[in-house]
Amino acid sequence: MLAPRGLLAAAGGVLALNVLLRAVNAAQQAALAAVFGVGPDLDAYATAVSLPNLLTSLLILGPLGLALTPLLAATTSGPARERAWQVASAVLSLVALVSVPLVGRGVLLAPVLVRGLAPGLAPDTADQATGLLRVLLPAVGGAALAAVLRSILHGLRLFAVPLLAYLGSALLLLAATLVLGPVWGTTALAWATLGGAALGLAGQGWVLARRDARLRFLPEARLPELRPLAALLAGTGIALFATHLFWVWDRMVASYLGPGQVALLDFALSAEKLVGGTVALSIATVSYPTLAAAAREGNLALGRAAARMLHLVGVVAVPATVALVVLREPLLRVWLQHGRFGPEAAGIVADLWLFFGPALLSWAFVLPLIMTFHALGRMRLVAGLCLVGLLGNAGAASAGAAWAGLPGLAAGTSVAAALTTAALGLALARRCAGFPSRPVLGALAAVAGAALIAGLLARLALSLLDAAGLPPGWLPDLLRLTSGGAVFGSGFVLLGLLLRVPEAWSLLAALKRTRRPHAVPRR
Repeated sequence: MLAPRGLLAAAGGVLALNVLLRAVNAAQQAALAAVFGVGPDLDAYATAVSLPNLLTSLLILGPLGLALTPLLAATTSGPARERAWQVASAVLSLVALVSVPLVGRGVLLAPVLVRGLAPGLAPDTADQATGLLRVLLPAVGGAALAAVLRSILHGLRLFAVPLLAYLGSALLLLAATLVLGPVWGTTALAWATLGGAALGLAGQGWVLARRDARLRFLPEARLPELRPLAALLAGTGIALFATHLFWVWDRMVASYLGPGQVALLDFALSAEKLVGGTVALSIATVSYPTLAAAAREGNLALGRAAARMLHLVGVVAVPATVALVVLREPLLRVWLQHGRFGPEAAGIVADLWLFFGPALLSWAFVLPLIMTFHALGRMRLVAGLCLVGLLGNAGAASAGAAWAGLPGLAAGTSVAAALTTAALGLALARRCAGFPSRPVLGALAAVAGAALIAGLLARLALSLLDAAGLPPGWLPDLLRLTSGGAVFGSGFVLLGLLLRVPEAWSLLAALKRTRRPHAVPRR
């Protein structure tokens, strides 16, 4: 029951596209480091882009990104399908009408927003961030519309289309960083972000038009389906907003720690996108229509579907997090230590990844848990728990920063994130009678044991390479990274076989099948 082979196959294509998207994002981060280094320019850009990124993530992963998927997934033809398109048209039209004035007000209030996001910035840096934010905010309105289109596409089981749109936007931003960044500075990046958002929105709309989507301008707020939908989505929005504010608060605290600290924190937080933003997002995206359908059958079906999803998230996220922490030094030297981003900055980010490790793993489970509660229709408790977690993070991160700077801030955030995720998991076990909590915890414990032992073996391999006198440099670091990764991967699979992790046996069976591609099945 806990071996989600079908789910793994369904999530494979989405996971591959997400990995490609994160690879482009990682290349863009490396380009930022090489072109701008760590200083006031990148502090201004990191501050300005933090609010649009926060709002975009909330819109795409949260209420609007989930709004219409269950409705369209549950209907295929007839009057119910026509009604679903009416509701989709109303939601899209209302979002468009609300987005325009909100974006306009945001542009006018940009100086106030910057001071709220990073109150410790120097006046010149704050002014630069204000100008960048005014260019970036219209992209948030486009992201709101794109989130609604994403929920429609997912309801139609077209999971790859939104990812391809985001991939095109990321490639445009990467090109702007490399080509225009050295000439026009961070202003070029802001305009490239806005252009990428427009192109992504147009691409998703074009695909829906080709699919004969019956969308039209229908600003009708009195449809009976909208009121319960709005109540449920409000709780989801509050929960996701609270969890994303962890990072916003951390940036606010880092702005008081001196020039370059916000930029260093931003590079450290990019690890969250490599784990939660890739693994959890891919699996939760594919799983959500199944969760919504299972919720209509009852708690037993929903509990089983949630167990399969969370187990698969753990099987991929736990070893990914351990590998990032163990291999962080050669990985960051290969990835970021170029141009104006020197060894000292790379070493600080490596230390932060170590202290952020528990938070990275915790956030990989937050989005799947929130989606499960959304399918269950019980969001009040979840919203409250996430708000309490946010308050805990505010105290822990601030105290940690006062005690030990950025490493203390990261440690405080990890404690708050782990406690918040544990509270959400306990609430799910209590509220969903069909959720098999003990088998899930047992399976995840086996995965964690295999990952930790494999991590120790990989660390030992790195120590042996250093003891053998391997010199510093880009190519030796690449050798360290590939050798450590190979030891970790092979060790995790072998330990997974010994500890009876179902996915390890599935991988072994798949390898056996590929070795006999022309075998004729016995009659």
